Amino acid sequence: MIHATKMDFVTEGTKEEMHLWQHEMIENYAYITVQLPPLNRSFW
Repeated sequence: MIHATKMDFVTEGTKEEMHLWQHEMIENYAYITVQLPPLNRSFW
């Protein structure tokens, strides 16, 4: 079976920069929706 997939790179950076970016995106989501993203149990 063949699966066609596509990946869009949103940003790039060091491990630390990516971790901080991810944290910021989680905070933005929580601010807008008043809840954490479904797969996140904390803000980190």
